[in-house]
Amino acid sequence: MFQSTVTNKRGVALLSADGLVRRDLPAPIEPPSSLVENILVFTQAGQRRAGHFDEDNVTLLGDAVAITGFPSAPPGAFFEEHLVSVSRSLAWIDAGEGRRVEPVWVGRSGVSTPVGLPASFYRWPRLSPDGRRLAVRHDDGRLYAVDLRTKGRLLLGTMNRHTEPVWSPDGGKIVFSGAGGGAGFQTSGLLWQVADASQPPDTLLAPGPESWPTSFSLDGKFVTYYGSSAQERMDLHFLDTKTRQVRGFPIPGAQRGGRFSPNGRWFAYQSDESGRWEVYVRPWPAMTPKYLVSVDGGEEPAWSVDGKELYFRYRNGIMAIRIAQGIAFEASPPAELFRGPYPRDVWGDQSYDVGSDGR
Repeated sequence: MFQSTVTNKRGVALLSADGLVRRDLPAPIEPPSSLVENILVFTQAGQRRAGHFDEDNVTLLGDAVAITGFPSAPPGAFFEEHLVSVSRSLAWIDAGEGRRVEPVWVGRSGVSTPVGLPASFYRWPRLSPDGRRLAVRHDDGRLYAVDLRTKGRLLLGTMNRHTEPVWSPDGGKIVFSGAGGGAGFQTSGLLWQVADASQPPDTLLAPGPESWPTSFSLDGKFVTYYGSSAQERMDLHFLDTKTRQVRGFPIPGAQRGGRFSPNGRWFAYQSDESGRWEVYVRPWPAMTPKYLVSVDGGEEPAWSVDGKELYFRYRNGIMAIRIAQGIAFEASPPAELFRGPYPRDVWGDQSYDVGSDGR
């Protein structure tokens, strides 16, 4: 029996209670959506609707009805509905305010310490290579670089569609997804600017199919990003920052979350080629062969600063893998570091980062 719906860049899917079975829902069902008993509440062309749902055939039964008075999200904020059903009457709570979160440091043993920033609608936390600054989206929908010593904020991206900041290896530049003038999937390119915001951002990749950056190569020559269009699934791409040429590799399944290792030799990412998200590692730049490093699912890979460990999310825990430093790729089985009530990003993007001190 399916217990909930999940959203990703491709649309809406049903998720079983154990998280092992997922079925994509057909268009025009759009996020946000929720399954309440056998009633599916969803969005269609901006209108919230509800209808009886056949789980076995993954289809609506009959015509859906429009719901009036349904809450909507404030600009730049998270939105999630919590729905209950009593005798086929629906009630909901706008959980936008409930999505305010407080950034915390979490040690390897699971002990958490507040960073010292006020609760807000934070997204895409990315630590600078020296660990002193945090690039993050704030409650006003803008990107900032926060000095973790003084807690001062430096404005980076100014538009609501500026997302997912990535630091260059030397900490001198930040790449982020930028807003374009198109509609639908044709909305974003890549922008980059000096990290002190002393100059306006430059266009690195012209607006086109959506693109979300995740990592710089060690030499700063490549930025990896994942994206999709109305005709394509999510795929990894590699942008040469000098020639502005984009290259790809024939990797099975949908992919996201690509991360170059600190020594420049390996590339970690997640793919659903097995039918669920798993974490893989490939050599860079050959990209073959591939190594499956998660065991029972995994998402959001991130390297330690010295490259000796690879972390990833598994359910509500953080897993760690020890990486041998020899020529061949060798990795230990995943071991859980800690688990806790740390919310995932509403779109499944990277919702944590790794400190520069290894702790």
